Formats: sequence, structure tokens, C-alpha cells
Amino acid sequence: MASTRPTPRRSGGGPTEGVRAVDRALDILLAFRAGDSALPTAELLRRVDLSRPTLYRLLATLCQRGLLVAEGEPMRLRLGPAVALLAQVWRSTLSLPEVAQPM
Repeated sequence: MASTRPTPRRSGGGPTEGVRAVDRALDILLAFRAGDSALPTAELLRRVDLSRPTLYRLLATLCQRGLLVAEGEPMRLRLGPAVALLAQVWRSTLSLPEVAQPM
């Protein structure tokens, strides 16, 4: 499945060299789709190209920072309150016509 996320660009036009751990953590967050309430780790493994140990290390950090919330046994993950905070900050910087544009 092709990724629809934007690729950051340098002022010269080429893709930036990112920090691999940050890129992987963002891949996990962007793996959530509209309608996903909580995902089992097995589904996240299918959606992102990471080893199980790497996924679990990143999940622990994302949960610790409030970007994800883990619940239940077996563990299921949902987006956390820090994602809502970021969305609120982003939304507060936009004008009404910008917010009304389709994504």
C-alpha cells in the first residue's frame, strides 16, 4: 500500500535525511486510519515495516508521551490525548477558509 504522507523537502528540493527512530514513530502514528478505535499490535505490525522488538520499544515511548494509549490484554492501542492537543494547536493556527479546505 502506497504511503500518502508528505515527504519533507529541503530548500534545494530533495528529500531530507531524517532521524530513523522519529520516522518510524511517525509511521506508527500515521498507520491509524479513520474508523480505527483501537488496534492490536499484530495489526500495527502488518501496517508498518518494523520488527516486533522495535515496534514495542517505540510503542512504549509513544505511550509514555501520551501519543498512544495501550489497553487490555492482548494489548490494543489507540491514539492518545497528546494527538488531540497537537490537533488543537494546529487548528488554532488556521483561518476558517483554511480549515474548510478538504484534506
